[in-house]
Amino acid sequence: MSSADVARARPSAEDPELLRAGYPLPGLGRLAHRSTGPHAPPARDRLDLVLGPVRAALLRPARRRPSVSEAAGRAHITVSTATYHCDRLARSGLLRRLRHGREIRLCLTDDGAALLDLPA
Repeated sequence: MSSADVARARPSAEDPELLRAGYPLPGLGRLAHRSTGPHAPPARDRLDLVLGPVRAALLRPARRRPSVSEAAGRAHITVSTATYHCDRLARSGLLRRLRHGREIRLCLTDDGAALLDLPA
């Protein structure tokens, strides 16, 4: 069978005998548009470009010592995702986590504050 015969054997989109069925796939839109959705905000400045938008969004409000859950809510991410990224920021010496009762509060280190104070 030649390639022309195979092409003729396939149904065409214009074929009136062709029946289509579709159904919604929850969450597929977030995967398809990950770069424009809330899970990956576009870079606003150099801090976003260097750290990534999620880590920059967690570092910026740390001057006010938010809880991890507060910071996660502002960054539009889950608490577990915030914890992961805060761990990386703490390892790099930009952030400290302080226990305050049942909450973990985020606190800038001197290096974190110096990074935020750089001109944009």
